[in-house]
Amino acid sequence: MDRFAEGPSETDSRSWDDVLDLVRLFIAARGDPTLEQPPPELPAQFAAQIAARADGMDGPMPAEIEAFVQQYAPRA
Repeated sequence: MDRFAEGPSETDSRSWDDVLDLVRLFIAARGDPTLEQPPPELPAQFAAQIAARADGMDGPMPAEIEAFVQQYAPRA
């Protein structure tokens, strides 16, 4: 069976480790000139989603993720 044709499965992880992996990948990709860069609104959307889910996560938000959210989340 070709799993690539189905696309990724989705789960609602409550682990900050999973979010941290995504934040680190985003930051690394943003600094790589060989990769296509995401749309300019993507960092704000991603940071807003992280902030919105923070209360349902296991434990406090790690400092590295908090710094990302502070930098990119839309100001209210």
